Amino acid sequence: MQAKEAAKYQELFSKSFQKMLEEQKNLNQDLKSIESQLRQDNLAKKDRNKLVKQKEKIIEKLIFSEDFVNQKQLLLEESGGDPFIFIKEDLKKSPETFLQIKAIAKGFTKTATDQINGTRGDIFAKCLIEMYRLLELKEDQFDQLPAPVLTEEIVTPRSRSPGDDHKEFCYSCGIDLDPKTAKWQVLRFMFERPSQRRQSALGEGRPHICDSCALLAFASPLKVTDESIILKLEAADNQVSTQLKLKDYLRMLTCKEMNLNAGKYIVLTSDKTSKGDAASSKLGQVQYAIAKVASLFSVEVLQDFKFSLITQASEPIILSNRHLIFVKGIIAGYGQSIIESGKEINLKLGDAIRHIQKNMPYLAEYSTTKNVTYSDCFELEKVRQLYWQTIQHDLGNNMTSNKRLAKRARLYKDVAALTGLTAAFVGSMESSLKSKEKEEDYRREMSKLIEKVDDPNFFGYYATLGVETIVQARLWKNPDNYFIYQQTQELLQTLGQSEREQEKEGKTWLQLYIDDVTNAYAHFADSDDYSQEKDWKELTYQLKLSLYTRFPELVRKSKNSGDN
Repeated sequence: MQAKEAAKYQELFSKSFQKMLEEQKNLNQDLKSIESQLRQDNLAKKDRNKLVKQKEKIIEKLIFSEDFVNQKQLLLEESGGDPFIFIKEDLKKSPETFLQIKAIAKGFTKTATDQINGTRGDIFAKCLIEMYRLLELKEDQFDQLPAPVLTEEIVTPRSRSPGDDHKEFCYSCGIDLDPKTAKWQVLRFMFERPSQRRQSALGEGRPHICDSCALLAFASPLKVTDESIILKLEAADNQVSTQLKLKDYLRMLTCKEMNLNAGKYIVLTSDKTSKGDAASSKLGQVQYAIAKVASLFSVEVLQDFKFSLITQASEPIILSNRHLIFVKGIIAGYGQSIIESGKEINLKLGDAIRHIQKNMPYLAEYSTTKNVTYSDCFELEKVRQLYWQTIQHDLGNNMTSNKRLAKRARLYKDVAALTGLTAAFVGSMESSLKSKEKEEDYRREMSKLIEKVDDPNFFGYYATLGVETIVQARLWKNPDNYFIYQQTQELLQTLGQSEREQEKEGKTWLQLYIDDVTNAYAHFADSDDYSQEKDWKELTYQLKLSLYTRFPELVRKSKNSGDN
């Protein structure tokens, strides 16, 4: 960036510095003229007061003496307006003047440079002018350090006039202000909307704040707005390696994405469409934060760190690791992005995230798979298993409790087991009908079979329709179904069928019979988790959704053809 802007440095510095010197020269001349008039003895009181006020205004604007202006104008001419030569030659002539700047510069890191964008030509010139201005100030001209934001002393409140259109209190923290000395008015980097229509004011204006709040706005890059997402990252454990990894990832994100970070916090700017619509306002700030974090971080990081969203509310919003991991799977497995082709905000992704927040991952997958043409089965299966491991970790010893999360976790596991059990028969039907019927016909039959999973008798009848021998099916162990394979195998062991896994020529499968479906349903019907009718309906409904995500062409086809 500095190389790109190098050609502008000389031109912009020469123009702006020369302009500033001319203005200061004129102010010095005006000041001399006024002082000369004030020395006159026959000056009327009215005219004297007028000149005194003019003098005060000039002194407020006057920074550099006449000698300084003459010296720097000469040096500017000798250096040809090159800022680097100018500084180098000035340093040789008065090295003691720059001692203070050298001391300050040691603490002025690259982070500070990046935050003020100091490499840009016009800003670079302003930085040099500001440097000289600060060097010319005497010690008593600097503002006093503001009062600490936190104090152990009790601040006694005092009465003030009613209304909010005056300088008697800080509009940010409410502390008392002296109307005579209050000078800070809110700016864009202090308040998201600095222009406020106060109750007792005639129109909009910028209210006053105290110097502590102003300094805090300068010092902290964390600004809570509708378009900024502020995240707090914490290590999931107390290991030193994890703590160091946290710092490395924050540095990486700051450099890679041009985000701002402060300590354990990072500020992410909202993605926008080509029309300027902010994704965070359309998706919802929490939903956007989940999507953004899931898209930025790897799965390993989503496991190692704890994430919190900082909003204008008093308490941070915890972003659950299992939710982030599953959204990561949705984004990667179904090729989703927050902004689609740079034009539209992906509202379907927002819907899926809301389902995941309610611990309804099967519905989230189903709602996504209906609207896409791409899916990475291997990535999705990996995330399904990881989601299960994370939810187990979250619950710890409370897996068998009656808490809502524990019930949702057991439901997730049971649906996965039943998915493997019933998907084998749906796949077997597909294999037997594929060579006999048209594509739309055998897919219709597969959909009918899936719709029967709410009753094991109907499912068994429809699966064995027209078959004289005992119906059997195989659940093959593949990279795209190993999670449900494992859950189905554990279910069979619970049912007393532990010898069903077979292997031949490097292939592994579970041998299943239609009676296994009936026995499995009977097992769950006796469970306290599904003794109520609404719980049983929830189990079979989630099973349908899961099966359709395993055979996505069925819902995608029905959507295109208009079938229900």
